[in-house]
Amino acid sequence: MARLGLISACKAACLARKPVSQQAGAALKGLQHLCRPAADLSAGNNTIQATAPAVEITPQQSPAQCGQDEACLQQLIRTARFVNDKSARLLYSSRGHQFDEALGQFFADILAVCARTESRVNHIHLTAILGGLAKAWATAKACHVVHNHQQAGNDLHRFTAKILEMLQPLCKTLGVREASSLLSSLSKLNTDPGLLVPGTLDAIVQQLMANMHSANGQDLADVTAALTMLQSTPCYKDLMLAVSSQLAGGGLSNADSTRVASILHSLATTPSAAHSTKALNALCERFSVQLRSHRLADLPYANSIAIVMWALSKLKHAPSNELAMSMVGRMADLCRSPKQQPLPQAISNVLLACAELRISVKQADIDSLVCTLLGKQQPQGDKQHCTITAWSLAVLGCLHSHQLDKLIDQLVVLSTKHGKILMPLPRKDAELRRLYQALDWLQPPASAHSARPCPACKGSCTDWEQGLRPPSAISAMMASCAAP
Repeated sequence: MARLGLISACKAACLARKPVSQQAGAALKGLQHLCRPAADLSAGNNTIQATAPAVEITPQQSPAQCGQDEACLQQLIRTARFVNDKSARLLYSSRGHQFDEALGQFFADILAVCARTESRVNHIHLTAILGGLAKAWATAKACHVVHNHQQAGNDLHRFTAKILEMLQPLCKTLGVREASSLLSSLSKLNTDPGLLVPGTLDAIVQQLMANMHSANGQDLADVTAALTMLQSTPCYKDLMLAVSSQLAGGGLSNADSTRVASILHSLATTPSAAHSTKALNALCERFSVQLRSHRLADLPYANSIAIVMWALSKLKHAPSNELAMSMVGRMADLCRSPKQQPLPQAISNVLLACAELRISVKQADIDSLVCTLLGKQQPQGDKQHCTITAWSLAVLGCLHSHQLDKLIDQLVVLSTKHGKILMPLPRKDAELRRLYQALDWLQPPASAHSARPCPACKGSCTDWEQGLRPPSAISAMMASCAAP
């Protein structure tokens, strides 16, 4: 990245007939690393978030326009260092109790430096400003430290509008990295740039599409994370076609497992997202490459595996048997590692995907997942994980009576709050209805002609429609419970 930035500076110097000195080259290399938000990839409730990657810093003006290239680059570095420092301070305060005050100070300091001509604020600085703000805002909301939501939200929108106004005339200078990072940041800020500054969002998307051929895994992860916001743009369909084409055409060559998981999660959670089979196959193949890596640092963690399998089940795209067994096998290996044991949610999501996609896996791997889930002295997670696990094991034909007893015991414990057992009726509790479905799967099989719509899900359950299991007394009880 630094080499590309230096080439850009050299080209500008050639046009100005001025050589780039070693000092300027070193300054440019230092500038490359200043607007670099720290990577933060987390997942919870089947969500995954990634901060903007390092962006390439290039001067807005050529050395001829700046007068002296060294002075210009040094000023760009000072501005970038200022933005980075203010973003870091805001992120630090996002976990404390004075975030509202810190947010107001961040807005004032950033607008002050942007108002000074000598700061030479360019599109890279503006991208980094929104990236740092988006990360701090998301962290503050997750930590529940925003006291006055309405006031903070209004100030946030006003500040974002001012930054976008400065950015609008510079949109044609955006590369694919900056454009994708901007879209991701604006999506996290839950703002509609088309309403704040009309025309800005379309200009960013047009620049992105013009440079889509050079998009890598991080860029594609950022773009897909903003799909919900982009649905209102006129070129949304064309953008999705370009994204799918780049996914299938080699854009994932440098993507790690977390980015693959992020892309799949975004596609699965955006109903209008058009995705091709070739793109999904390419994502599966890239994840398979990571699973086969000999470097421990490249191997996927449990959270990424759970998200990938959950997303594939929602997209109704079954992976190859080899990939499926590799993913479940990797989860089983992590279950045997005391320091890397998966959370209950990750285990239940993997088992659910295996059941919904009818994936054949090794019994030993399934046993490892179940033992980890049931082996805790104190049940973790919530009752949904218990019922999902029971249903999934029953569908896979792996549910034993002692496992069902333990799952029901955990369900009772997790349904207890303040010493009072809260056990709703089946007609009001979706998790209990799923548990009854698991019990029904344990009934002996019968002929396929007895198939009928599932009384619990009103016919949306494909297993019942295909007659894979017959109705039973429990099903009749569910139908009576579900009746108004």
